[in-house]
Amino acid sequence: MTVTWTSGYNIDEATPLVEWAERDGSNEYANYQPGSLITTDQLIKDLDNYDIVFHIGDLPYANGFLSQWDQFTSQVEPISSVKPYMIASGNHERDYPNSGSFYNTPDSGGECGVPAETMYYVPAENRAKFWYSTDYGMFHFCIADSEHDWREGSEQYAWIEKCLASVDRQKQPWLIFSAHRVLGYSSNDWLANEGAFEEPMGRAHLQKLWQKYKVDIAFFGHVHNYERTCPIYQNQCVNSEISHYSGTVNGTIHVVVGGGGSHLSDFTTINTFWSLYKDRDWGFVKLTAFNHSSLLFEYKKSSDGEVYDNFTISRDYKDVLACVHDGCEATTLAT
Repeated sequence: MTVTWTSGYNIDEATPLVEWAERDGSNEYANYQPGSLITTDQLIKDLDNYDIVFHIGDLPYANGFLSQWDQFTSQVEPISSVKPYMIASGNHERDYPNSGSFYNTPDSGGECGVPAETMYYVPAENRAKFWYSTDYGMFHFCIADSEHDWREGSEQYAWIEKCLASVDRQKQPWLIFSAHRVLGYSSNDWLANEGAFEEPMGRAHLQKLWQKYKVDIAFFGHVHNYERTCPIYQNQCVNSEISHYSGTVNGTIHVVVGGGGSHLSDFTTINTFWSLYKDRDWGFVKLTAFNHSSLLFEYKKSSDGEVYDNFTISRDYKDVLACVHDGCEATTLAT
C-alpha cells in the first residue's frame, strides 16, 4: 500500500509553470490556486498508484472567504472522491486571537477551525481538538494538532503518548507521527533565526515519546519546502546510513513536506549537519509498505512527478523490539 503526503497546497507568488487564473478562467480572492494545480495534477495522474492521501494543514488559505473552500474542494475532488483524504489542522484553519488556539495570531481569518472540521471528517474524539489516530494497512498514524498545546502535561500530550503506545507493531509495523508546524527539525531561515530550527518547545517535549515508542518517520508542513533528516535523537544523528536503513534504526527520521503549492520558503545558510536532503520546490512524498519488513520512501517534484530523494527501510520484527537509547524502560538486577 502507498501513502501520499503534502501540505501548504496554495501559492501567493507568481510561478513560471502556470498562468495566473482559476482553472475555469474566473477571478478569485488572493489568487492562491495556480501554484497548487501542478501538485493536484500530479496526484490525479498517479491515482492508481496510491491508496490514501494526508494533507497536513493549510488547505485553501481561505482566511474566512467561503468561496476559497468551494474552489479548493472542487480542485481536489478528483482525488478525494475516490481516495481517503485525511487532513490535519494548520494555522490557516485554526488560529485566531482569544479563540482557544495555542497561537494568538489571526491566520484563520476568524474561521477558528469550523469549516475544516465541518467539511472533512477525521476520527477525532472531539473534532474541535483536531488530533486523531488511524490505521491503514500496515501503517499506524498519530496526527497531532500543532495549533493546540502539545507540551508535557497537556491533554494532547497525554493523547499523543496513548496513540503511540497503542500501536500493535505486529499488525502495523510502520509508526508515523505528523503535525502541521515543525515540531521536529527544519533548516528554514526564519526558524534558524530563532535559534532552534523548530517550532519553539516542539521536540523538547515530544522527542522522548518518539524515541520511546520508536516512531519511524515524523512529517511536518508549515515550512514551504522539502527537507529530510538523518535518524535523529537529541540533536544527534544516530545512524550513518543515507539511502538504506536496515535492522534497528535507533532514531526517528524527520521530514518537512510543505511544498504543496504555496510560496516557497528559503533555507538558512547555516550548515545543519543532520539535514540529508533539501529542496526549495513544490512536491510531495510517497510511502510504500511492500510488507511488514520493507518500506520505500520517495520525494517527488510536482513539476514532473519524478523522484528526487528516496530511501528504504528493511527490518524484522525483532528489530522493532530492540532497545535503543532512552527507548526502553530502565531496569536493574532487582527487577
